[in-house]
Amino acid sequence: MLGSLQRIGARADCRCCQSILPALLETGLITESEISALEARLRFDGKNFFCDLTSCGTDYEDSRGPMLIPTSPVEGISPLNGRPFGRVMDVHRIEISMIREWITACDHCHGCEVGCEVPQWPPEISSGLPQWLYLIDLQQQCLVQVPCSMTPQYIALSYVWGGVKMLQTTTENLIALQQPGSLLLEHDQPIPRTITDAMHLASKLRCPYLWTDCLCIVQDDVATKRLFIKAMSLIYARSYLTIVAGEGIDGNSGIPGIKDCTRRRDILCRYLEFPDCVMMTEHIVDFMHQTECRGTVWQTRGWTFQEAFFSRRLLVFNGTVTMICGSFESQEWLRAAHGHQTTSISGPVEHRTYPGFISELPTWPSLKQLAHIVMLYNKRNLTLDDDIVAAFEGIARIMQQGFHTGFHFGLPELFFDAALLWEADKRSPEPLKQRNPRELELPSWSWMNAKGSLFLDLWLCFGNDFYKDIRDSSVRYELKPLIRWKTTIAGTTTALPKVTRSPTFQDQSRMPRGWTAHSRSKGSTQVYVHSSSSEMYPYPFPVADTTAKQHMDTVEYSPSLHFTADRAWLHKAEAVTVHPSLRHRMTGAYSLRDHEGKWIGALSSDRTTSEEDEQGQCEFISISKARVRGETHFALWEWDLDEHPSGDQAQPDCSFYNVMWIRREEGRCFRKGIARVLADHWEGLNHERIQVELG
Repeated sequence: MLGSLQRIGARADCRCCQSILPALLETGLITESEISALEARLRFDGKNFFCDLTSCGTDYEDSRGPMLIPTSPVEGISPLNGRPFGRVMDVHRIEISMIREWITACDHCHGCEVGCEVPQWPPEISSGLPQWLYLIDLQQQCLVQVPCSMTPQYIALSYVWGGVKMLQTTTENLIALQQPGSLLLEHDQPIPRTITDAMHLASKLRCPYLWTDCLCIVQDDVATKRLFIKAMSLIYARSYLTIVAGEGIDGNSGIPGIKDCTRRRDILCRYLEFPDCVMMTEHIVDFMHQTECRGTVWQTRGWTFQEAFFSRRLLVFNGTVTMICGSFESQEWLRAAHGHQTTSISGPVEHRTYPGFISELPTWPSLKQLAHIVMLYNKRNLTLDDDIVAAFEGIARIMQQGFHTGFHFGLPELFFDAALLWEADKRSPEPLKQRNPRELELPSWSWMNAKGSLFLDLWLCFGNDFYKDIRDSSVRYELKPLIRWKTTIAGTTTALPKVTRSPTFQDQSRMPRGWTAHSRSKGSTQVYVHSSSSEMYPYPFPVADTTAKQHMDTVEYSPSLHFTADRAWLHKAEAVTVHPSLRHRMTGAYSLRDHEGKWIGALSSDRTTSEEDEQGQCEFISISKARVRGETHFALWEWDLDEHPSGDQAQPDCSFYNVMWIRREEGRCFRKGIARVLADHWEGLNHERIQVELG
């Protein structure tokens, strides 16, 4: 029993008592007005410690209060199930020696096991790395040009540039900045605090070089700058580790606790100094959010997404410091060696809210991983909307290991017809925000055209079954493309075939060459094996020809697609505001009806402009035909509508057309949404075969 909080606070000569009230107040567990009415006790339930709080004179059945984590052994109590102790953290200074221990453990204990070593990519990907890099030499305090063939060891910096004025490398000062000591001199524009703190930290970590964009890219050399922007993913992937300055709003925010140790760090926990042990208040969930930089400016930026995603290791500074590698996460508040079981990262990467790691990218075309990346990335902000293609190009370059035919404005060509079925997330009340680049034209048919929450479940449904034998009973989502897509090279007018499909795709009664299906056990989901390896995959896909030289497509294409399609007019009817089975609210969902008012399909509006609530005739073009088997399809929200024909069948087998809602402007068409129309109704309409230029 600790006693009433009022008496605890009055014991001025007791260090323990004087630590309790501030800890409870500063963490928001109590208010000043509650001090006179509450009492506290220390409790151990055989597993955890608690500081229970209850009204004075009452029992502790309905008590509240924080769980406490001991920072050292407690006399008479054995180690708590092997769990590590908490750490007493200095609110002004970070222990560099602790970070060095984490890095050393990662280097020597599990580097090759979890992908913490420099990735070894095929030539078609690694060829995107420039022949040299400008790096900050931390000993000479200047820029140096280092050949990439020397595999220099450098630390990269990920931070929010913001609107502050800062020293930048230009063609005019490049030679001067390569003189030893030049970065110690005064310049017209200062080196921002975040960069000087990162330089200090990298030096203390005994790394010879630092890479940061404003100094290591010549900002007014357009051709070279473009080369390095395209190679950004490779630059971060090859870095020794990446420093994430997560709590700053701009380049002058610095990294508290590194060089300037006068600023108080945002440490969430507080310490209760009992006679035989210091205990800290538990904030595991809050610390996790800090590690993810949740709610920070850094977490909203598009470029920082790429920087974190393609790094092999992150050193995250956001109040406290955390080091994350492919499989382990060491946090400053926890006294555990990097690699200890308590630091293990569990769960698949697609369930995490921070981006992921280069080591986790599969070398086969995983639509699940791609969809996860796109959904996270498309919520991020870019200072210039013109950067959306260049920023994603780095992601596409690395993912081309699996999607070997490449991407066209963010859509994988191997699954292009399925990828066109992206939708705005109807669960989000926020509409997609139309991007407005100044110099670049973005196609309306690509998700790149609008920032916000996407719904990509149909990528997984139709993409996973895209190359399966349609005679296989396991195929639930059959998709038959109707369009031969063509585009033009930028600056020309001749339309050329663009989307590359498997040569066997036109015959959907067989899989691409070399694939066989296997059942691991009776009734289990089938897996697929290619003759070139023993690996098992969830679905078959076209495999790159290893005898042919692979290369990145560097041709710049027009955003317009040219094709011939069937056009029909349909009546956009009432809005569907509640999901018929899941019961959550929906925005941008509509029924389609024929001239007699009969339900014939479902429309998902892209909602990139002000919502058109009015009903009426709308123009649609068909892009693919689909057949769906099974009883429940949460990805197809209309499936559980009372008017949907699947409700009348014991074993629903529904065919429909995927059609695109379009608008016209100056002779070109632009996407407004995607819809599904029952096959027999679409085929019964009066179609018109038209030439389409889809911008």
